[in-house]
Amino acid sequence: MQSLPVVSRLQKKRLWFFIAFTVLGYFLIRLVSENLPGKTIIDFELAKTVERATLLMQEWGSEGRRLFLNSIYADFFFLVAYAGALFYGCRVTGSFSGHLILEKAGNIFSFLALLAAICDVLENIGMLITIKNTPRSWIVHFTYDMAFVKFSLVFISILYILVCLFFKLLDWIGTDQKK
Repeated sequence: MQSLPVVSRLQKKRLWFFIAFTVLGYFLIRLVSENLPGKTIIDFELAKTVERATLLMQEWGSEGRRLFLNSIYADFFFLVAYAGALFYGCRVTGSFSGHLILEKAGNIFSFLALLAAICDVLENIGMLITIKNTPRSWIVHFTYDMAFVKFSLVFISILYILVCLFFKLLDWIGTDQKK
């Protein structure tokens, strides 16, 4: 069997840095949006139609709109953080899993996090255009598409990380039973 390369200390440090950066980004969004409910943000990301987007914006009022804009601007900071955490999370847990196939797959899955961040940037731009202008059907639908792809890629990345951790757990259990 081919031996697995060891994850570098630098990659582990970067993972922990980006995890901390993600937590900080989360609290930054909560702070600048004054705890605007996450459901409000997700509802608008997934509005899909001009009618729905317009209705949601009317429900917010001017103060809600200001808070929502603050959360979008803070999300540009947050998306760098979570993308880095998922990127290094896939690479580190892939290697950590103890399986060559998962380790190699981690190098591929890590790029899904970067694609998710690109989708998030495009989604944020779409939301900003929609909020600051007259909503246009294609922009609202494009924003929905980018949000859907982003959430899917993030979900796949997290699922991959959990699978790697599960395989490592099985290795630990198997090693303990051999002793």
